[in-house]
Amino acid sequence: MAKRPDGQYQKIQEEVIAWDQVGKSVEGELVSVEKGVKTRFSKDAGQVVYRLEDERGVLLTVFGSAILTRRMANVAVGDWLKLSYTGEIATPNGKAKVIDVEVIRATEPQPEEQPAY
Repeated sequence: MAKRPDGQYQKIQEEVIAWDQVGKSVEGELVSVEKGVKTRFSKDAGQVVYRLEDERGVLLTVFGSAILTRRMANVAVGDWLKLSYTGEIATPNGKAKVIDVEVIRATEPQPEEQPAY
């Protein structure tokens, strides 16, 4: 039988980020990355959803785009990120929002080990 831990409940606060104004930025620790999330906007493969926790303890949900997903490829859970909406660019399929990614790494990336020959 499970035993209830001591302490008080804390409400989970979440904010879905809408990139609706150039210059808008958010920052926080990357706490999770979900791939293949089906939404009404996603194609067959689904979207990538990033969750950051800001200094207030609020979970920030950011839906990935092709540009953002490429830029987030080299960050890791635990890194502190600043995401900034800088505008739109023309693409063959219409327009795409450009989100700049800045990172303070939780740990320095380790150089790849070279095989000993």
